[in-house]
Amino acid sequence: MGSEPAVTELPDDVIFDALRKRGFRGTPILQHRALAWQRIKPLTVVLAVLVAAGTDAVLLFGAGQLSSIWHQILDFWLTPLLGTDVVTLVPRQVLPGWSMLLPDVALRAGAPSGIQWTIALLGGITVALVSFLLPFRAKPLAYLLRLIALIQLSANLYFYVSPGAFPYSLRDHVTTLFSGSYVLMLLVPWILAMTFFPFDLRWYRKLALLVICVVFFGLFAPVWLALHAWIIHSASLVVQPTLYLLFGYPIQIFLFVCLYGWGMSWPAKVK
Repeated sequence: MGSEPAVTELPDDVIFDALRKRGFRGTPILQHRALAWQRIKPLTVVLAVLVAAGTDAVLLFGAGQLSSIWHQILDFWLTPLLGTDVVTLVPRQVLPGWSMLLPDVALRAGAPSGIQWTIALLGGITVALVSFLLPFRAKPLAYLLRLIALIQLSANLYFYVSPGAFPYSLRDHVTTLFSGSYVLMLLVPWILAMTFFPFDLRWYRKLALLVICVVFFGLFAPVWLALHAWIIHSASLVVQPTLYLLFGYPIQIFLFVCLYGWGMSWPAKVK
């Protein structure tokens, strides 16, 4: 009776290494060009710097027109909600030695009343409870909801202990985020010049993503901050920490990452 040939089993790591390179129906998963190495041409570097510097020059010289557009959009949203014109332009320092006119919202928002404080407290508790009811696959969302609840409940505790000591106002909130939005618009060309322009894409696509990002943030800022101003004016300063820490600059960074990822999904240049 002959002996059967021994079956050699592949180690698990070898099998895993082979399978992880296969996608739907066994098709190979190609390396994303964001992880690939490529030689950057000196001309590409020069053009990237020139484009970034030129975009910033346009933004700096067009700061007055941008301020006027922001004022008009903010006024368009807030005047119907509040029934009065509350938006003006005031000079604010944005960069060292550089000031520009930024929208100023003449709205008052003070410490919360008893009802406002209670509603904010119940809202924070509700968000925390919902986070524990979500299924396991929604853990990232659950962690985000718990962070929102933690910040909101901390704000409630602060205003319960010292309601008159909060050092920030609604007007500071709006002008500060407008200033940050303008700085982000100045940084976007340089970030793309270092992280997007070196890749093998047609230059019209590189310029298209740059224009899309700058225009998007230019139009997003006044709409986004009109919503912030209305919420804080209606709900008091008790919600301002949550809006600033989680729905302020993090929202803009998240949106920029989304736009960048969209741009990186565009097909490479055909050689």
